[in-house]
Amino acid sequence: MTNASFTVSSTTLGKDQPLTLQAIPENGKTYHWLFDQGSSIKTSDQEQPPAISFSTVGLHRISLQTENAMGCPANKDVIVLVGACGPNVHGAEILRDNVASDPSSDRVWVQKWGELHSRKGETIYADSAADVYVETGGGLIYAKKGSTIYVNTRETIGVIAELGSSIRTFDSTAHVLVYKCPSIQFDTTTPVLRVENDIIPSEVDCFPNPVSHNLNVRLRNAILKTWIVYDVLGLIKLRGGQLNSVGETISTSNLSSGAYVLRLETSRGQIERRFIVQQ
Repeated sequence: MTNASFTVSSTTLGKDQPLTLQAIPENGKTYHWLFDQGSSIKTSDQEQPPAISFSTVGLHRISLQTENAMGCPANKDVIVLVGACGPNVHGAEILRDNVASDPSSDRVWVQKWGELHSRKGETIYADSAADVYVETGGGLIYAKKGSTIYVNTRETIGVIAELGSSIRTFDSTAHVLVYKCPSIQFDTTTPVLRVENDIIPSEVDCFPNPVSHNLNVRLRNAILKTWIVYDVLGLIKLRGGQLNSVGETISTSNLSSGAYVLRLETSRGQIERRFIVQQ
């Protein structure tokens, strides 16, 4: 039996910062390293390859394939996060309900007071006071001071976090790689096309969030008709409502811990709010 274990000097590093690797030695073993796009070298057959660096920001995979003297193969992968901060890291093109997305790529910008559930492999730019709910892996999040990232997945995600942002995990096995930096500057000068909604998200209050037993819903300038609570898979968990009501108290005692979506049907249209249950 052979072993493909190796160590890295760090799992989070800056752009173009050197990273050293060390395989566990074994007599007669051969080594073959593979590095992600953006690496200073692509492959190496040395037990200890030269120090590498990455020129692109994001999650990068390092793979080691080994074979011992008897021809038994083994392999191991390690994910590292390459971070960077500075001006002009984002430009939004479409804005809808406090969430902007770039149609040419999987980039989303969550404005102040906005909320968002992530999609797999998505890059998200969270402005101050924005909430991002992460249920899938492979993505990269820029988190400004005052934003909160809620992680409800065991898959690897990367967070480039400005000091003062908050990251909360709901699973002890969550794999969150955090690169901390003093300042992130978003480029918000790109013209945006605003898609108006009759009801403004700031006119709906849902509290407390996270919640354990009772979620209070209060509307301003609108009347609540019905409401539905979905889980992250889109399954209906709760529903109800009162005609001509300006609010509702929803019992969440029977919901498992995790992220949920509350869809409100109001006199001024439909709106969704995200919330977390902590039991």
